[in-house]
Amino acid sequence: MRKKRRLLNLRRIVFLAVVIVILLPLISINTFFIIQSKNYLNQYGTKEIEGVRNEKIQNIKQFYEFMKLDINSFSNIQAMNYFEQDNSNKFIDMSILKNVKYLGNVYILDRNFNPVYTYRTEEFNENLNQVIKQAKFTKQYYISDFYVKDGKGYQFIFNKVIKNGEVIGFAAFEFNKVFFDELLNNNNDVNIDIYNGNFTIVASTFANSANSMKIDQYTKKMLNGDTNTEVSDGTRLSYSFIDLGDNSLYIIASKSEKLIFSPINNSFIYLFIFFMLSLAFTVVIAVRVIYYIEKNIKATLLDKITPELNGIFGEVMPEMEETLELINNSVEKLDELKEIKSKLLKDYNEIKNKEDKIDEEIRNM
Repeated sequence: MRKKRRLLNLRRIVFLAVVIVILLPLISINTFFIIQSKNYLNQYGTKEIEGVRNEKIQNIKQFYEFMKLDINSFSNIQAMNYFEQDNSNKFIDMSILKNVKYLGNVYILDRNFNPVYTYRTEEFNENLNQVIKQAKFTKQYYISDFYVKDGKGYQFIFNKVIKNGEVIGFAAFEFNKVFFDELLNNNNDVNIDIYNGNFTIVASTFANSANSMKIDQYTKKMLNGDTNTEVSDGTRLSYSFIDLGDNSLYIIASKSEKLIFSPINNSFIYLFIFFMLSLAFTVVIAVRVIYYIEKNIKATLLDKITPELNGIFGEVMPEMEETLELINNSVEKLDELKEIKSKLLKDYNEIKNKEDKIDEEIRNM
């Protein structure tokens, strides 16, 4: 019973040892792989959304730089011709600008901010005068905030028309949201929200988010001029601002943490299958090792014990034979003693009977 228990314990120890030796490195490698992958995806996720954010910022800045060049050219040529030719429209050539789809309208204003020319008169924006009167021209141009009204977005860029060092009027371009909508149209799985200075989303990859207002800790930080990347409620946010001079636009790039770490989440099933196959392989190896060890132990014990047993038997067998012979002799003598005892007992009984007869005869006399 004890031998069986010892053998069972030996098998358990060997099995556990083999499992630990094989599985521990595999588990360590898998754990290291998962940790390294998570670190890489964490860094890559931040780098990705910051890269998208910075790319959009750069595209928007380039857009406004081109618009400043266009309106400056329009001011120096078209608007200047308009004022020099007694406010005649025939000297204004709109052939270049009329097909620009993100340009909603074009205006020329006199030095008192009164509109004197409108390209699309039927689409005149009544807010034009109010916006330009609030403008602070720290430079030759002024870019207003992006406004949202009645579900439509618009923005003005003004440029001074200067003749002989004197401001004689202003040129104004009115932008719509087409540029931003196209900019955000193909943005894969990184979501983009662009805000104006009033916490209003002027463009978004989420169609239902545009024109809505959002005030939270991140938009507050963003509108304070902060640039950072943070994680909130399972979403990674990267926010910054776009300096337009006198005003700014603000941008938030975001991506779900599940999407960032989805390569690892998708690989868990393969890691599980690999682990189960490794476990099955380990069990087979452990059983083979146990069989091999038991076989070698038995062979070793037999090789070691057999010569000793042969030596012991060689020494003991003669003595055992002598002892057996003595026992046999003793048994034979014992049989002889039994026969002698029987004869003596028989003689004793005969003498006793004779003595009894003599005693009886004496009593009868």
